[in-house]
Amino acid sequence: MIRVEFDKAVTEKAIQAIAQGEPVELGEANAGWTQSRAIQAAAVFMDIAFHFGPDRVQREQMAALSEADRQKVMDQFLGDVIAAAVHCLGLTQCVRQRDYDRLFEPKLSLDIESKGQMPLKVTTHGMK
Repeated sequence: MIRVEFDKAVTEKAIQAIAQGEPVELGEANAGWTQSRAIQAAAVFMDIAFHFGPDRVQREQMAALSEADRQKVMDQFLGDVIAAAVHCLGLTQCVRQRDYDRLFEPKLSLDIESKGQMPLKVTTHGMK
């Protein structure tokens, strides 16, 4: 279990900044980072990733699908985004631990397909 202190005003401010193309500030500069603030920041950016929608299905195609098929596409998309974020978390930890350069090129291209929320297939282009 983890306790998260969620501040609605901080999230609203971040969403507004992103919509206006401005830098995102997640709280007061003197407030410092906490685990709760970091999780809240991750959630804001995950929301942006979800906003783009699934790449493989155009909006017109989604509209033509039955409700059940639309739900299947969105469930797969949700799993794919979560799996991608978890995989990128691992890459971020490699950067923090200064191990990334030994393993990967500076920019990677990842194809991630999930089964539920667990990565089923990850193809990495740019490994050394």
